[in-house]
Amino acid sequence: MSYIELDHTSSGVQIAAALARDESSATIVNINGGSAKRDIYNEVVAASNKGFKALGSPVRLTRADVKKAVIATIYGGTHKTVYEAFQVATGLGFKGNEEVYRVFKAAIDDKLKGVVTVQRYFEHIAKEVHATGASGVTIALASGAEFYVRFRSGEGVISKSDVSYTNGKGESRAFITDVTYNNGKDNVIGTAKELVAGFVQAFDAEVLARVQVRLAEAGIRFFSKHDAYLIEERHRDELTEIVKRVFFEVFSVDHIAALREDVQARYGIELEPFDAYGRYDVTAVLGSNYLVSQ
Repeated sequence: MSYIELDHTSSGVQIAAALARDESSATIVNINGGSAKRDIYNEVVAASNKGFKALGSPVRLTRADVKKAVIATIYGGTHKTVYEAFQVATGLGFKGNEEVYRVFKAAIDDKLKGVVTVQRYFEHIAKEVHATGASGVTIALASGAEFYVRFRSGEGVISKSDVSYTNGKGESRAFITDVTYNNGKDNVIGTAKELVAGFVQAFDAEVLARVQVRLAEAGIRFFSKHDAYLIEERHRDELTEIVKRVFFEVFSVDHIAALREDVQARYGIELEPFDAYGRYDVTAVLGSNYLVSQ
């Protein structure tokens, strides 16, 4: 009995692309058809290295170098997280290398357009709810459960510095840090990032739960963790078709419009419509060959 592991090719980006109907992100993460498997991490590497070369910089990144920054961006990381990942990968401090840092951040934002547009709408939601005097934001998740994130007060940033230390063994390491202070203001953007991370992760869980039910109903033995499935090789095609069908069912609904209606009713406010929809048609996922892949 031979088992194989099939993973979503970046489920967080797949979810955000479907939510925002972003065609470019959908294509990169294999939910828009295509005869060849695409890889979001290699896409970021190629865009970054092209930008470095244009600057005349010798910096070159690998897939392993960018993975942490990409995942962090999907699940609520800030530019600080991206910059720290870049520093670890290259050993370059921020001062004097600002342009290469910005090229890297721009490459991630460009390849994760769906993620970025969804995050910006959540920032709008958090700002409007904050203006009502609420202590935090509650949203409904895919399962119907409610998710609450409070506004954290007193957080601010005074400067960004290159800091180094010696660990007592004569080994020095530089890293980027923020010097914080209590500014008496709520961190609204931080709240928004926590909200969108929870929103996306809830869809991760919803897709997984529905796939598990379908596999069990079909009598197919499996193990699963996060967005990965361990299954007998002979059931590869069945699993792939189940995942495609479930993904289509979940994201054929306009969840951002439903979110807007829920928040408006919950807080008695008027939110701007989400105006960043792309041209992606979620029916394309039914013809995708690499939604999940080894």
